[in-house]
Amino acid sequence: MTEYKIIKEEPISFGSRLDQLMREKHVSNEHVAGLLPHCSKTTVNNWRTGKHDIRRYKDKYCKILGDFFDVDPEYLKCTQLERKKTRLKRRVKKSSGLHDKYFNPYDGKYWKKFDSITIDGKKYSRFDQVAMKRASQKKDKEMRDLNTELHGVFDLMKISVTPEIIGPGGTSSAQYEILKDGVIYTVIQEEEQPQHSDRCIITLPDGSECIRTTEEIIKIYQSMKEHLISSFKK
Repeated sequence: MTEYKIIKEEPISFGSRLDQLMREKHVSNEHVAGLLPHCSKTTVNNWRTGKHDIRRYKDKYCKILGDFFDVDPEYLKCTQLERKKTRLKRRVKKSSGLHDKYFNPYDGKYWKKFDSITIDGKKYSRFDQVAMKRASQKKDKEMRDLNTELHGVFDLMKISVTPEIIGPGGTSSAQYEILKDGVIYTVIQEEEQPQHSDRCIITLPDGSECIRTTEEIIKIYQSMKEHLISSFKK
């Protein structure tokens, strides 16, 4: 069961965000007015105090101010939470001699020729890191393939396998912000997590059930697979 609870509501506007940015950068109403065509310091002050909202030249003004304060114009328009645009990762020229396989996820940079990194007291070179990543990807793929094949065999035999729930588990919670209609809602999401055992419930075609461990289910799957293969050969 998932529950949502709003713990904070913060109305925002072009003026409130402009005011925050100006305070952070320590610029005056007159300075901002000088950046914008057909704008006075009184107009800027009215925006900041909430007396008036921006109407004329909205797109143009937000673009100029966005460049000046180094924020996305959509942030000033109150259509997004993030200040800056999500920029795509810069492509590395082939002539630079770098490749994606030399990318180091631990610091977000590219490995140089003799780079190494220390993790939990153990030193890894960039080639060790590539090997570790490939081994992890191979293992994940093998597990996905096994799971897909296992369910495929059980589906053919009209058998279902579900994890055994032995009682209520813990409650996971997450807090995040949602922007809607000029209001930032701070939301707490709580979800009850069931506690599973290391066993599964097998439901047979006649509706009867039995409980088996993971190892036992793998053995059942293997015997069923062999049976299906032999029946297809006939």
